[in-house]
Amino acid sequence: MHLGNRVPEHSHPNEQSGYVITGRIRLRFASFDEILEPGDSYSIPENVIRSLEALEPGTVMDVFTPPRPDYLQSTLPQNSGTEIEREIKKEISCSYRV
Repeated sequence: MHLGNRVPEHSHPNEQSGYVITGRIRLRFASFDEILEPGDSYSIPENVIRSLEALEPGTVMDVFTPPRPDYLQSTLPQNSGTEIEREIKKEISCSYRV
């Protein structure tokens, strides 16, 4: 994420867990309003309104359960690889934000 990037308030039917690899972010959901740094992690229940702001450039890894089809379609070409690789791609539920 770049300094000042924001993910506006939103919700989705997926539980979201994440890990801050580098940088600093401000994460808000429910009564949680914290600044997270490298090594911090979080878990947000499904259908909870959330937002995020990058306070420093960095990388956050997010994992969604159940998988988010919109992320899978945009990040993993479904027509490439072996049959086994295509099946694995259907089950993957993580995305990387840079």
